Amino acid sequence: MLDATGIKVSGEGEWKVKIHGKGKRRKWIKVHIAVDAKTQEILQLEITDGHTADCSVGPKLISKCPSTAELYLADGAYDTRNCRKAIKEQGAQALIPPRRNAKWDLKQKGRNRAVSERKGLGLDEVGISLWGKLTGYSRRALVETSFSRMKGLYGGSFYSRKMDTQKIEGHLKCLMMNQMMRKTA
Repeated sequence: MLDATGIKVSGEGEWKVKIHGKGKRRKWIKVHIAVDAKTQEILQLEITDGHTADCSVGPKLISKCPSTAELYLADGAYDTRNCRKAIKEQGAQALIPPRRNAKWDLKQKGRNRAVSERKGLGLDEVGISLWGKLTGYSRRALVETSFSRMKGLYGGSFYSRKMDTQKIEGHLKCLMMNQMMRKTA
């Protein structure tokens, strides 16, 4: 399962806001993760600036995942040719909801099936929910559990200020979370 979330970067500005009430532009980064649906372990992590599109990081995450993955679940932000191509190169299937205004693409049979199914069930809230239950897409909510667990354990911010150390901080948090998941299983 693939997803991304925004994380605030804490620093001296937080203290100034608390003491003096002066606002300062906050810096955000994005944490992109690949989670194993069975074990809930975080398999891969990428840290980018807050403006990086999920679909541009997707192929990199996918290529680093174990080749034993059979199915990738991701939200509509990953509904691009590059992400689907990376999944196909891994020998896996993609379960990614097409956008509401999605058109048929002769090169992407699996995506075309999803476009037809979603349009057939209706593009309203009920139809989309039904599609998620019928296809198993609703399991993707487990990746949100990983983000919730991470933010609950370590707070909603990173303390490192430079991208290199933020990557180290993110990897350490993931390693510790995975270790905790193994202990409770």
